[in-house]
Amino acid sequence: DTIGKQLVRAADSISANIAEGYGRHYYKESKQFYFYSRGSIQETKSWLSKCLRRKIIEPAICNSLIETCNKIVIMLNAFIKFVAKSQKVR
Repeated sequence: DTIGKQLVRAADSISANIAEGYGRHYYKESKQFYFYSRGSIQETKSWLSKCLRRKIIEPAICNSLIETCNKIVIMLNAFIKFVAKSQKVR
């Protein structure tokens, strides 16, 4: 019950922080929320690893989800870099 709720909260926080950052007016403020999102991805991976160790999730499913998280981090880092270069008011 607890680990499942924490995993869902961490995963939900990824997109929520991206959305909140996108809604901000200034690039610096936006970037901060994208950094929060990146932290939520790492937290999600941590909870997935705990699920695997506790045999709550099948290894193939866990590995696939962690790989998806890794791909999202790469895309998010590229987006953060783009926003940093823009440094313009939206």
